[in-house]
Amino acid sequence: MILTRRDTDNRYIAYFRNPLFGISASSAYGLPNSLTHFPLVLMISYVGIIVCGQFAKPLLPVYFIIALYVARDMVLMAYKNLSVPAAIWAVFIPVIIYKKEIAAFLAPDSQRFSIYATIAVVGLFVFYMVCYIHYFLKWRD
Repeated sequence: MILTRRDTDNRYIAYFRNPLFGISASSAYGLPNSLTHFPLVLMISYVGIIVCGQFAKPLLPVYFIIALYVARDMVLMAYKNLSVPAAIWAVFIPVIIYKKEIAAFLAPDSQRFSIYATIAVVGLFVFYMVCYIHYFLKWRD
């Protein structure tokens, strides 16, 4: 799918315009879909809940939105490469097994830590989004 500048006003706004972009043609309960979406949403949301803790609960929607878009993108990648769900589950299983250790490592001591960690996660997401748009969707100027 190669889109040109005339197809969209701004490729970054187009990225956020439809959270289910590209999945409408596929089954909602297809194998790569459920194997990819479920663990990613759980992992990213879990990290958000741990990082925000009691100090920064208003930042939780940031993690849920990031989980939605990253999971959507990974589902699209999974339809082209069936090793993507296997790689995601290779990360998901240790997260489930070592969730107490991860929680102890990421548990915030203050609201400042929660805010800085969330800013870092948003920065990583923006970097990921730019790479995804340029290299996977191949949107060019």
